[in-house]
Amino acid sequence: MNPTGNLNNNERDIERLLAALSPAAGPSREDVLFEAGVRAGRRRVHAWQGLSGVLTVALVTALVVSASMRGPAPAPQGSVVQFVPVAAPAKAPDASPVEPVSTFVGATLESNPSSYLNARNVVLKDGLDALSRLQPPPPSAKPARAAFPTRKMLGGDES
Repeated sequence: MNPTGNLNNNERDIERLLAALSPAAGPSREDVLFEAGVRAGRRRVHAWQGLSGVLTVALVTALVVSASMRGPAPAPQGSVVQFVPVAAPAKAPDASPVEPVSTFVGATLESNPSSYLNARNVVLKDGLDALSRLQPPPPSAKPARAAFPTRKMLGGDES
């Protein structure tokens, strides 16, 4: 290495240019801590992935060994049973399997011909064709209101 006094012109120009340079800014503290956290997270993920892989291999091995130790399924013994479908017996037209609810409750269904119970009893008695004879329920005169009174809370009218 040459002392400062023994430099030629080219070397002095290079020395002057190098002296004018400043060191490059390194990563900030936050960048270093962030990268350390990312690498620690990767290590944890790789540890869980490795553990789950080992457990999967152990499970598959246990299933294969268990299946090979059992051997083949035993052959069925005895006679073969064959099921033959039989037509359902005809049902008596006037026999109702369910007693009308009005006999239990004491209410008359004729007072509300569009009720569910009346419709159920008619269908049980006369079959599905009876649905066409039933009347739809009348529309309610008053519209349904929300269970939570939002208008009153917001300062509006109560209607």
